[in-house]
Amino acid sequence: MKYSHNLAMAAFLVVALGACSDSSTSVGIDSKSGKPVGNGATCTNVSQCGGQTPLCRDDGFCVECTPMTMCQGQDGVCSDRGLCEGCGSNEDCGGQTPICHFGLGKCVECAASAQCGAAEPVCSPEGECEAKCSSAASCDQDELCHPSLQICAECGADTDCTGEDRLCDPVALECVQCLQNSHCGAANPYCIDGDCERCRGNLDCAEGQVCNNDFECEPRCTTDAQCDGKICDTALGVCRECFTDAQCAARDADEPFCVANECRECRSHADCPANAPFCKDDSQCDDEP
Repeated sequence: MKYSHNLAMAAFLVVALGACSDSSTSVGIDSKSGKPVGNGATCTNVSQCGGQTPLCRDDGFCVECTPMTMCQGQDGVCSDRGLCEGCGSNEDCGGQTPICHFGLGKCVECAASAQCGAAEPVCSPEGECEAKCSSAASCDQDELCHPSLQICAECGADTDCTGEDRLCDPVALECVQCLQNSHCGAANPYCIDGDCERCRGNLDCAEGQVCNNDFECEPRCTTDAQCDGKICDTALGVCRECFTDAQCAARDADEPFCVANECRECRSHADCPANAPFCKDDSQCDDEP
């Protein structure tokens, strides 16, 4: 399957500029992003949800958050997909990244090349202003010069990808395992963020098992002793790294913040040191924004 740049950019523009569009869903697909609500799992009660989407929303989908729950860290907005993301509308963005890219759930630089400067004149499908290239010689060793975009990327078509990651994501321009569930096999049948995974929620697992944060089925826990150093969330039957900052600080002083039940370096830029002052989407500090 080969994706053209024009189709990819058309999809991006619909996503990036749709801040005023209807956010209703059709068969579990969020109309703003074109992606599944949550990770695609359905439910009638909270016990059927798990992993990264432990809540059962009123419309019958497992989600990470609702307007009544709080998101933490840099992904502090509960989007229409029911996921904690960097933005839910352009109003959540500003400065050098004024546009909400609904498909990626984050604020980006541009939606069109006209919004970029002379030094980096091309707006990529990910909403980043990039320098032009003329050949692969001007790109990193593992990159090519995209034939139509004229920017450095890992791939421009599926034929540029090999091995397990055999498909080219038309937005990220990176090789991935999958773009939809049909690209996955029976053992790991669900496509989540470009990877084929075992489960989305507890209903995807056998009786007595739950879906964990790594999208793997594991035995339901009832005590901390079953969690190999982690803490049992007895309400959901799943092992978690943390519930409080104090638990993280006791485990590892370098990751003292409990963000979405995982110990991380930061919640905001203010938590990061001078040599790595930017708190990234994964709540880790970096020297680049």
